[in-house]
Order: sequence, then C-alpha cells, then structure tokens
Amino acid sequence: MLDGHIRNSRWCALDRANRGLDPLAVESSVQRWPNHFAALFDRLFGAKHFSWRCFLRSTLASLLSFVLVLLITIQASPAAWAFMVRGLGLQGTIISLAIAGVIVNIIPDYVSLLETRWVIRRMQRTRPLFGQLAWLLLDLLLTALIAYLAGFAA
Repeated sequence: MLDGHIRNSRWCALDRANRGLDPLAVESSVQRWPNHFAALFDRLFGAKHFSWRCFLRSTLASLLSFVLVLLITIQASPAAWAFMVRGLGLQGTIISLAIAGVIVNIIPDYVSLLETRWVIRRMQRTRPLFGQLAWLLLDLLLTALIAYLAGFAA
C-alpha cells in the first residue's frame, strides 16, 4: 500500500514538473548558454586575451592546479618524491618542478585559454545544440593537442 503511494506521488511530481517545462523555453535557454559562459569567462580573465590581467589570472589558475596535482602526487607516491629529492636535492627538485611548471603548465594553459576563447565566440554564433556540442568536442581535442605538444616541449 505504501509502495503504491510512493510510486503515485513520484508520478504526480514528474507530471507537475513536465507541465512546467515549455520546450521552446528550454531550447532558447540551451541556445543562450554560450553567451552566459562567454560573459563569465570575460569576467574571470578579462575581455582582452593579450593583457596582463588575463595572463596573470591564467598563470594563477595554472599554478594552483599544478600545486594541487603535485600535492596529490606526493601523497599518493611518497617514494617517488623521496627518490626525486634524493637524486636532485630539495633545491634542485623545486627548481626542476618550477621550470617544468612554466613549460608544461603556464604557457600551454595560456595558449589553451586563447583557443577556448576562440571556440566560445564561435559557439555564440551557432544556434543548433548539435553545432554547439561539435564546438565543445573541437575545444576538447585542441586542448588535448596543446597539452600533448607541451609534453614534448618539456
């Protein structure tokens, strides 16, 4: 008896939710999301990519993510960290990580940010959801390519 009540109340809740969804309103919201994301992106990094504000904020985000991954790696594999420190010394390890952080993180992340900004601008002009998803896939592939090439530079 209680099971039937729960099932019925779920259906009633779903029915109320479905009646409130206007397919045209949902489609309109989905098509506008690149505009909202572009505004957020510009607010975070600035409207001009080639500016100190954008570069410094990109650098800060890169460094924070680098340090977070480094801390997780040290926690997950203390033996590898100890091996590095034994081989290079603490100062040598820090200098090596700083150089790698610049080459593998800061510069490629800044380039990737420019590429993502370019993709977002194209998405703003694309109305069909399928086209927007295609732009997102291209962004993912280009970002992966940038990361791959940065790995070769290191």
